[in-house]
Amino acid sequence: MANAIGGQTSNTKRTIRVKVDDYELRSLLATFGKMDDIAKNDMKKIANDLAERAAKFVTSYAYNAPNPAQADAIMKSLKINRSDKAPNFTMGGNTKVTRSGAKAGTLLFGTEFGSNRLKQFPPRSSRKGRGNRGWFIFVALERFQPIIVREWLQGYEKIATEWKGRAA
Repeated sequence: MANAIGGQTSNTKRTIRVKVDDYELRSLLATFGKMDDIAKNDMKKIANDLAERAAKFVTSYAYNAPNPAQADAIMKSLKINRSDKAPNFTMGGNTKVTRSGAKAGTLLFGTEFGSNRLKQFPPRSSRKGRGNRGWFIFVALERFQPIIVREWLQGYEKIATEWKGRAA
């Protein structure tokens, strides 16, 4: 469970997708296929609630970014995937987020990680692991990750217990 939240990027749309690491949770997610629709919908509700809370947490960190106006513009592109049974949201893409028509995906990585060459972005964030720490998105998610993991697993266990009771 050490890597419960990860970023996934797409070069064509320049997005970040934040989701639970499916590799470590495959056995749990496979169980969903066997559950009834009530259990699946209950799990989607838990996942959506957690994704919404995580999104609000990240948004609150945007105001502490070196360029809060750019960070706020990126947060306007945030979309929660309501059909997933694990917390999941995306930001970036082709959504126009400024008066000049700049797309969220164009601003996303420069605003989050900075640049030492492009003056419209803050300076490069400090190193962390094999990359950079980031200014607000990944900082916020790193702090919120234990809550997501704990509450999602608690919700899963509760729903699995209820489902077993209905299936018996």
